[in-house]
Amino acid sequence: MQKMEGKDPTLLEMAERAKTLALSYAGTCLLSPEMFSKADPHKQFFQLMLTIQGDQVVAEFMDGLVQEHQRKDDLVIIKTMQTKRM
Repeated sequence: MQKMEGKDPTLLEMAERAKTLALSYAGTCLLSPEMFSKADPHKQFFQLMLTIQGDQVVAEFMDGLVQEHQRKDDLVIIKTMQTKRM
């Protein structure tokens, strides 16, 4: 959100809300893949990360995802499921 500094405060607030929503949804996808019967969220997420690796936005998103889901159980579930799918 550094690019947003000095911009309209309403726009900044909406961008922060969108970021929070995206992080929450990504966490839900990774923690509850059974909700998506026709998709493989872990495989899709991994492929997306490979496609855009090295991008600063990806690093910030991954950091935000970890910050959003800091509970040890959440992180263990994500890691375990990713390992099983690979």
